[in-house]
Amino acid sequence: MDRESGELIARLAAGAGLVRDSIARLRALDLGDPVAADAARYRLIAAVEGATDMGITLLAERGGRPPESYPDVFLALARAGVISVGLADQLAMVARLRDRLVHSPADVTGAELAAGVELASRSLPEFLKLIAGFVGTDPDRWA
Repeated sequence: MDRESGELIARLAAGAGLVRDSIARLRALDLGDPVAADAARYRLIAAVEGATDMGITLLAERGGRPPESYPDVFLALARAGVISVGLADQLAMVARLRDRLVHSPADVTGAELAAGVELASRSLPEFLKLIAGFVGTDPDRWA
Protein backbone atom coordinates (compact mmCIF):
# COMPACT_ATOMS: atom_id res chain seq x y z
CA MET A 1 0.00 0.00 0.00
CA ASP A 2 1.42 3.40 -0.89
CA ARG A 3 1.63 6.29 1.58
CA GLU A 4 -1.36 8.11 0.12
CA SER A 5 -3.57 5.02 0.38
CA GLY A 6 -2.37 4.44 3.93
CA GLU A 7 -3.30 8.00 4.89
CA LEU A 8 -6.77 7.61 3.35
CA ILE A 9 -7.36 4.36 5.23
CA ALA A 10 -6.14 5.97 8.48
CA ARG A 11 -8.60 8.87 8.03
CA LEU A 12 -11.42 6.44 7.28
CA ALA A 13 -10.46 4.27 10.25
CA ALA A 14 -10.81 7.22 12.62
CA GLY A 15 -14.39 7.77 11.44
CA ALA A 16 -15.11 4.06 11.59
CA GLY A 17 -14.01 3.95 15.22
CA LEU A 18 -16.47 6.69 16.14
CA VAL A 19 -19.28 4.97 14.24
CA ARG A 20 -18.61 1.56 15.79
CA ASP A 21 -18.36 2.97 19.31
CA SER A 22 -21.58 4.92 18.86
CA ILE A 23 -23.45 1.89 17.49
CA ALA A 24 -22.31 -0.30 20.39
CA ARG A 25 -23.44 2.30 22.91
CA LEU A 26 -26.76 2.85 21.12
CA ARG A 27 -27.54 -0.87 21.24
CA ALA A 28 -26.91 -0.94 25.00
CA LEU A 29 -29.28 1.91 25.88
CA ASP A 30 -32.78 1.53 27.30
CA LEU A 31 -34.67 4.21 25.39
CA GLY A 32 -37.46 4.10 27.97
CA ASP A 33 -35.13 5.87 30.39
CA PRO A 34 -35.11 9.64 29.67
CA VAL A 35 -31.40 9.97 30.46
CA ALA A 36 -30.59 7.05 28.17
CA ALA A 37 -32.78 8.56 25.45
CA ASP A 38 -30.77 11.78 25.68
CA ALA A 39 -27.58 9.74 25.37
CA ALA A 40 -29.04 7.96 22.35
CA ARG A 41 -29.75 11.30 20.68
CA TYR A 42 -26.11 12.30 21.09
CA ARG A 43 -24.78 8.91 19.97
CA LEU A 44 -27.00 8.87 16.89
CA ILE A 45 -25.73 12.33 15.93
CA ALA A 46 -22.12 11.20 16.47
CA ALA A 47 -22.59 8.01 14.43
CA VAL A 48 -24.08 9.87 11.47
CA GLU A 49 -21.41 12.55 11.61
CA GLY A 50 -18.65 9.93 11.72
CA ALA A 51 -20.13 8.10 8.73
CA THR A 52 -20.61 11.30 6.74
CA ASP A 53 -17.01 12.32 7.50
CA MET A 54 -15.92 8.99 6.05
CA GLY A 55 -18.10 9.53 3.00
CA ILE A 56 -16.86 13.07 2.44
CA THR A 57 -13.26 11.87 2.73
CA LEU A 58 -13.84 9.16 0.16
CA LEU A 59 -15.76 11.43 -2.19
CA ALA A 60 -13.03 14.09 -1.96
CA GLU A 61 -10.48 11.49 -3.05
CA ARG A 62 -12.60 10.81 -6.12
CA GLY A 63 -12.98 14.50 -6.99
CA GLY A 64 -16.14 16.27 -7.97
CA ARG A 65 -18.56 18.58 -6.21
CA PRO A 66 -18.92 18.04 -2.46
CA PRO A 67 -22.35 17.02 -1.14
CA GLU A 68 -24.53 19.82 0.22
CA SER A 69 -26.11 17.99 3.17
CA TYR A 70 -25.68 15.00 5.43
CA PRO A 71 -28.25 12.90 3.53
CA ASP A 72 -26.67 13.90 0.21
CA VAL A 73 -23.34 12.35 1.26
CA PHE A 74 -24.89 8.89 1.23
CA LEU A 75 -26.79 9.50 -1.99
CA ALA A 76 -23.54 10.70 -3.63
CA LEU A 77 -21.79 7.52 -2.46
CA ALA A 78 -24.52 5.49 -4.16
CA ARG A 79 -24.15 7.50 -7.38
CA ALA A 80 -20.40 6.83 -7.22
CA GLY A 81 -21.07 3.08 -6.90
CA VAL A 82 -19.58 2.80 -3.42
CA ILE A 83 -22.80 1.72 -1.66
CA SER A 84 -26.16 0.51 -2.91
CA VAL A 85 -29.06 2.87 -3.52
CA GLY A 86 -31.10 0.98 -0.91
CA LEU A 87 -28.44 1.44 1.76
CA ALA A 88 -28.00 5.08 0.76
CA ASP A 89 -31.74 5.66 1.18
CA GLN A 90 -31.65 4.10 4.67
CA LEU A 91 -28.62 6.14 5.71
CA ALA A 92 -30.16 9.31 4.27
CA MET A 93 -33.23 8.69 6.47
CA VAL A 94 -30.99 8.38 9.53
CA ALA A 95 -29.11 11.53 8.45
CA ARG A 96 -32.38 13.46 8.16
CA LEU A 97 -33.22 12.34 11.69
CA ARG A 98 -29.78 13.59 12.76
CA ASP A 99 -30.64 16.98 11.26
CA ARG A 100 -33.88 17.11 13.23
CA LEU A 101 -32.10 16.06 16.45
CA VAL A 102 -29.64 18.92 15.98
CA HIS A 103 -32.02 21.64 14.81
CA SER A 104 -35.36 20.79 16.45
CA PRO A 105 -34.79 18.06 19.04
CA ALA A 106 -38.07 18.66 20.87
CA ASP A 107 -39.94 17.67 17.70
CA VAL A 108 -38.43 14.15 17.62
CA THR A 109 -40.67 11.65 19.39
CA GLY A 110 -39.45 8.68 21.37
CA ALA A 111 -40.84 6.37 18.70
CA GLU A 112 -38.95 8.21 15.97
CA LEU A 113 -35.75 8.05 18.00
CA ALA A 114 -36.22 4.31 18.59
CA ALA A 115 -36.85 3.70 14.88
CA GLY A 116 -33.78 5.75 13.99
CA VAL A 117 -31.60 3.86 16.45
CA GLU A 118 -32.83 0.55 15.03
CA LEU A 119 -32.22 1.66 11.42
CA ALA A 120 -28.77 3.06 12.26
CA SER A 121 -27.86 -0.16 14.10
CA ARG A 122 -28.67 -2.17 10.97
CA SER A 123 -27.38 0.12 8.23
CA LEU A 124 -24.18 1.62 9.64
CA PRO A 125 -22.33 -1.70 10.15
CA GLU A 126 -23.12 -2.57 6.51
CA PHE A 127 -21.84 0.87 5.50
CA LEU A 128 -18.55 0.23 7.32
CA LYS A 129 -18.10 -3.13 5.59
CA LEU A 130 -18.74 -1.64 2.16
CA ILE A 131 -16.40 1.30 2.69
CA ALA A 132 -13.66 -1.03 3.93
CA GLY A 133 -14.16 -3.29 0.93
CA PHE A 134 -14.12 -0.33 -1.43
CA VAL A 135 -10.70 0.79 -0.20
CA GLY A 136 -9.41 -2.78 0.04
CA THR A 137 -8.99 -3.17 3.79
CA ASP A 138 -10.40 -5.49 6.43
CA PRO A 139 -13.20 -3.78 8.40
CA ASP A 140 -12.16 -5.71 11.53
CA ARG A 141 -8.89 -3.77 11.51
CA TRP A 142 -10.94 -0.62 12.14
CA ALA A 143 -12.10 -1.86 15.54
